[in-house]
Amino acid sequence: MNIERRTLPLNALRAFESFARLGTMAAAARELGVTHSAISRQIAQLEHLLDTRLLTGPRNLRSVSPDGMTLARRTGEALDLIEDGLRALAPTPGIIDLSCLGTLAMRWLIPRLQDFQHRHPLLKVRLTTDDAPIARLSGPSDVAIRVGPLPADDSLTITPLIPDATGLVAAPQHAWLFDVPSLIPPGIPRLATRTRPNAWTDWCAAQGLGPPDDDVTWYEHFYFLLQAVTSGLGMTVAPEVLVRDDLAAGKLIAPHGFAPNGHIYHALTHPRATPEVILFVDWLSRLAHN
Repeated sequence: MNIERRTLPLNALRAFESFARLGTMAAAARELGVTHSAISRQIAQLEHLLDTRLLTGPRNLRSVSPDGMTLARRTGEALDLIEDGLRALAPTPGIIDLSCLGTLAMRWLIPRLQDFQHRHPLLKVRLTTDDAPIARLSGPSDVAIRVGPLPADDSLTITPLIPDATGLVAAPQHAWLFDVPSLIPPGIPRLATRTRPNAWTDWCAAQGLGPPDDDVTWYEHFYFLLQAVTSGLGMTVAPEVLVRDDLAAGKLIAPHGFAPNGHIYHALTHPRATPEVILFVDWLSRLAHN
């Protein structure tokens, strides 16, 4: 096998690295703007070129092989270096690229961005939504907002923003049903989202209750779930930050309040962030603590 710089299979390497980092063909296809089959085909071509199995498992549940993990790590490091070099040579003046969790962006950040734009009219925040965990701040993002375990890259600057506190919420029309000894009143359907599949189980455990039954209606995205709860279709366990505005407006109630679950929303930035990025993160931090 003779692989030289001029013959490097860059498209195939990008496809494989994206799959290894994100975990699914669909996620890799979305990131690279190609089809699911294109990602699969590129990885198959790379396996043929290297004469090495990079993936294991059945077709509908593929995972990265030990050899694939080695290649993915080294390819990711190389792509990160290229990104850092390009970013250092060609920064976009006045533009702050932000990657944020989708529902957090819709329900907390976007309604408050006008304040930042008013304070700094020459700066522009370019927002993309992404719910994928971050192992390292990569791509064009200057800032990423995530919740949960911190990334493995200890060179990142990590700014704590909001403690993740959760509680049971429902529409005001259901308030009278909570006048019972039970924390989970009968007569209100339980709703949940696949992005937080353990929300009910964790909340019940924190309240000293046994695991809930399986009678639950599932929603694909958190913002669908919250819209359903606001519309009176049922109750759910939700993070306080995502329902803060609806509580203040009287659209939702939280009969038992909220309790921290040990996680924190963080802002992640490169160690050599620009003054504009530092300014934005400082604004985020003040916003989070008001």
